[in-house]
Amino acid sequence: MFLEHREKEENKRQATAGYDLTDAYAQISYCLPGEPCPKTISLQADQEQYLIPALLGRYTDQDLWVYGPKAQAAAATGEVFSR
Repeated sequence: MFLEHREKEENKRQATAGYDLTDAYAQISYCLPGEPCPKTISLQADQEQYLIPALLGRYTDQDLWVYGPKAQAAAATGEVFSR
């Protein structure tokens, strides 16, 4: 029920991740040990696009999976089977 001292020390070195999922979008944040605030992952490194389309697709003619904006674009053209 209670963590031993050694287990508490091990937990201090681990990163924490959080996922926010809706029907349309996902958002992923993480916090590294010693950091005061979590950071949110952007879809593009040089932009602030934090909402990732929650879409996974598989191309109908090959065994290749895509997610996010690529799946969204391929689904619009009918190239993938998506959920």
